[in-house]
Amino acid sequence: EGCCHDRIIFEKQVPSSKKFDGGIMEFRRGFKIMKKQFLEVGEVVAVHGLRGDMRLYPWCDPGDIERSMRMYIDENGEQEYRVSYAKPHKNVYLVKFKGIDTPEDARKFIGKVLYMNRNDIPMKKGDYFIQDIIGLKVIDAENKTVYGEVSDVAPTGANDIYCVSGED
Repeated sequence: EGCCHDRIIFEKQVPSSKKFDGGIMEFRRGFKIMKKQFLEVGEVVAVHGLRGDMRLYPWCDPGDIERSMRMYIDENGEQEYRVSYAKPHKNVYLVKFKGIDTPEDARKFIGKVLYMNRNDIPMKKGDYFIQDIIGLKVIDAENKTVYGEVSDVAPTGANDIYCVSGED
């Protein structure tokens, strides 16, 4: 197993952590890929202020958090909370749920992972969630050499690092 920068693994530059320009990643034809309906947004790490704001350490694209109208505290989407606002604050996001108005109310969320419904996130054709890419084969677009499978994607700010496991 090893991590390789996307310019080493792929012949073409991958534009972002969610977008791929065809031909580089090959979906497993003939196999149904199970996709999670509720995707992890991040973890609530602390309470902020006196109005029930929570500090959310993000695990996804910032735009998805800022546009979110509802979040869930379980991976099955059974406990829904309406979002009053979500805004960047240093290295975290301040998130406020409707009805959570005191620090005492917000404290019960510390350590909880928040989720979003994939249907609530607008996607353009050719955009993919990182979660949907993990496990796909990495194949050279020209000579069809199989390098392995994507095992993880590590965002670094300037670009992403794609970890590939398997074939040498």
